[in-house]
Amino acid sequence: MLAWRPVRGLKLSGAWTTAIRGEDFPYDYHAGYEVDKIPFIEKKTWQNNSLELSARFEFVNDGYFYVQYIRGDRTGITTYQPELMQGTTNTFSTGILVGF
Repeated sequence: MLAWRPVRGLKLSGAWTTAIRGEDFPYDYHAGYEVDKIPFIEKKTWQNNSLELSARFEFVNDGYFYVQYIRGDRTGITTYQPELMQGTTNTFSTGILVGF
């Protein structure tokens, strides 16, 4: 994440997030399972890359106006995600915060 305050009251920020999920492996401590023998994410089953850009302006003490844009790209097994959040998504939000 990077944030920049070019003038008093204005904050511009951007963030990049990536997440990867690998295969699930059965675990049984009493059956002689050797955790150090399992490869780390040998086969990728799900991946998420997100770019977030936002701006926040303080117009009065503890009163903010904000805008935010998030571009997400999710691939792989999406069984536990709602259909709305699968694949490539673009999300734009704006609002006013008072007292935060």
